[in-house]
Amino acid sequence: MSRRLVLSLIPACFCALSPAIDLHLVPRPQMAKALDGQPWRRPARVRVRVPERLAGVRDHFRVAAGALGLLAHNDMEFVDKAADADLVAAVDPGLAPDAYRLQVQAGGVRIEASALKGVARATATLLQLIGRRQGEAIPALEIRDKPDCVYRSFMVDVGRNAHLWGIGAKPQKSR
Repeated sequence: MSRRLVLSLIPACFCALSPAIDLHLVPRPQMAKALDGQPWRRPARVRVRVPERLAGVRDHFRVAAGALGLLAHNDMEFVDKAADADLVAAVDPGLAPDAYRLQVQAGGVRIEASALKGVARATATLLQLIGRRQGEAIPALEIRDKPDCVYRSFMVDVGRNAHLWGIGAKPQKSR
């Protein structure tokens, strides 16, 4: 009887977590919704404002600038005022360390997180949005996400299925 209860709750859990819009992001965010307003068009030089209170955020965006340059041929520079920035990272102590809130609007992008892990997850999501658009504008949207588990992983079960990692190797037949 308890199995029936658990199995009947599974569809309800997935419905509650599915976003209002499907952006084809990995991992799929817990909440994504379209906002009213114009899309954000990336300038050739993206100006970034980062909080000094989060250690390592400036270094994180220096690394992200390399990915942004490879992905979209954009440059990045740091600015002191949020009003001058295209991308603003802000501290929200109410969020869990891995959680983030990402808002994209015509005026720019805002990332809110309480720790560097949240900023990193939001940046990864933003880079996916930029990569999928290939130079097009990103629609006005809001994404809120946090990991469901403390540790995320990926498993390849090589014990039950034969996997060959060599290039050009012939598949093995199961015995």
